[in-house]
Amino acid sequence: MGLYGSSDKFVDPRAKRPEIKVCHHCGVLKTSEESVKRCWKCGKYYKKVGRLKFVILAVGLVCSVVFIHLNFDGIVEEVYDINEMVAIDSIYDIDLSTANIWAHESIINAVYLGIVPNSEYSDYSMFVTRAEFAAFVVTFYEVVLAKPIMGHVSFFDTSDVNVQKVAYIGIMNGIDENNFSPDEFITREQVAVVLSRLSYAVGVPLLFGSVTFDDGEYISYQAVHAVGQMQMAGIMGGVGYNMFAPHRFFSYEQTIVAMLRLYENVLTFFE
Repeated sequence: MGLYGSSDKFVDPRAKRPEIKVCHHCGVLKTSEESVKRCWKCGKYYKKVGRLKFVILAVGLVCSVVFIHLNFDGIVEEVYDINEMVAIDSIYDIDLSTANIWAHESIINAVYLGIVPNSEYSDYSMFVTRAEFAAFVVTFYEVVLAKPIMGHVSFFDTSDVNVQKVAYIGIMNGIDENNFSPDEFITREQVAVVLSRLSYAVGVPLLFGSVTFDDGEYISYQAVHAVGQMQMAGIMGGVGYNMFAPHRFFSYEQTIVAMLRLYENVLTFFE
């Protein structure tokens, strides 16, 4: 078992796709197969909706952000202008002073949707460790599937519950059978592999795409397929000059942007 070890705990994509319902209070998804009427995250009742069509339209900081939901009666549109988004920023007490401007809107939206494990980081441009990325994966998984991960896998070098959970569902593995190396920074190609597995685990297998980056020859053999999927789906792009930089580390703000794009891709799949 290694960084790119396989797992047999993924969701079978050939299984019948469940109807998706959404909590209009906090954005958590649930399936119609569950009998729970209250949202497990915020405790409020789910609204009765059929298919969710959630589109975020934003052009610069002066444009409005539009959320569109499709229900039994037709299309219901709720509009939040930029002032309301700033209010959301204040409600969640998010300090974006350390984040690049291109990541501000994605950070606010991701926090609003509940797919960010911590709404504030000391420096959004800092690199993410493997343990911290595991927290992002677990949060995303539990929000999208609307149920907590109950199992755990133990490691000698960490007792982090998110590490134990992410290993249990097979999305991230240890560097060997007994150690996870939680404080090691995660690389861009490793992120691609993990996000590919995460999408598959929530029932949305990504389409295969060819890698067209000029430095594609430096991508590890085990990660080439996942990088192609990320490029094809638009979840991860290059770092400029048509380079992917597979061994460069990943930052908090890049992680949040990628997670939000994956979330939007999941919603599109279930439309």
